[in-house]
Amino acid sequence: LDRVVPGVVTSHHLVDTISQANAEGQQVVVHYNQKQEEEDDVCTKLFVKRVDARKYAENKSWADLRRTLLYARTETRFYQEFLPKLNSASSSSSTSSSTIMP
Repeated sequence: LDRVVPGVVTSHHLVDTISQANAEGQQVVVHYNQKQEEEDDVCTKLFVKRVDARKYAENKSWADLRRTLLYARTETRFYQEFLPKLNSASSSSSTSSSTIMP
């Protein structure tokens, strides 16, 4: 989590692992400091999705693993590149302050 959310102070899982055909995921609550000099922690919910290539390759073909990794890369790109644009367009065009969270 520290690579994705620098300054993680604590984290805990909200639900048990969600098993998908190609990955495992968990909803996690993370408390972190945005700036090291601040004492107030920020709290956010994240959905962490993980593909364990070694475990996956035991039961699936190389083509299935490759497809899964490409899906994961596309999903990551969406959250990094397009979601911020959707959030800014949503907040500038609506009167409510709803935000789409990854």
